[in-house]
Amino acid sequence: MYMKPYAELTRLGRLRRMLQLASIALEYYGVRESQIHFLRQAGNTLFRVQTDYLQGLPEAGDLFEAGQYLLRVHQPGDQEVDAIELELAWLAAMRREASLPVQEPVAARDGRLLLSVEVPGVPGQRQCSLLRWIKGRSVKNHFTPEHLRAQGRLAAPGGAVQAAV
Repeated sequence: MYMKPYAELTRLGRLRRMLQLASIALEYYGVRESQIHFLRQAGNTLFRVQTDYLQGLPEAGDLFEAGQYLLRVHQPGDQEVDAIELELAWLAAMRREASLPVQEPVAARDGRLLLSVEVPGVPGQRQCSLLRWIKGRSVKNHFTPEHLRAQGRLAAPGGAVQAAV
């Protein structure tokens, strides 16, 4: 059966193939059923995943949206595998050891935080990572001085900073 080369596909055609890859990646996490929503492609291809099939995670609490996750399909060549693994380990440590409100990586069934996934029709292996979805709303277009002060408080030694905005 002929399969059109990935580079010749329309944006929608590439997205369909990336959705197939996302579904296969989710199987490594034990996700049998989910709703996958395309968010954007900015280097990485990002999907919001809704599922009740992830087991063994701590309760969502006030920080995480229950049953909601961010699946990142990393663009080949944008980041080295070691750098992505380091980023995921760093995020996990910030959550576990400092209780900082950051996205928490989700380990696959075999314990890995970063998976190599390939599917026919998508060139090469793609690195995939799954993160818990943080509650809230985007302030991208409505960033205020109060947001900067809150960010400064999180980043400052001891958690307190005098922000002059």
